[in-house]
Amino acid sequence: MEERVSNYTLKGTLRKYKQVKESKLSSLYGNEAKLKFILHYLKQNPSQSFMAEYSGICQSKVSEWIKYLLVVLHETLDRLNFLAQRQ
Repeated sequence: MEERVSNYTLKGTLRKYKQVKESKLSSLYGNEAKLKFILHYLKQNPSQSFMAEYSGICQSKVSEWIKYLLVVLHETLDRLNFLAQRQ
């Protein structure tokens, strides 16, 4: 997670300068908050409007976080060989 955060923006573009650490002003600060956010979204399948109210951020930011965190989660599960293998 830290590697992706330091190299890519929330919109998925490569950073010009590597970010050393996460800003405390981030709408989802810390790995635990991000993991809870994406797992809640995947398990409960709520609307993005509900997730915005639940998280205290705007719906467009929810959409950006979901898009970003799904990629991070998939890459992490793939690296750990936890993804289902098709035969």
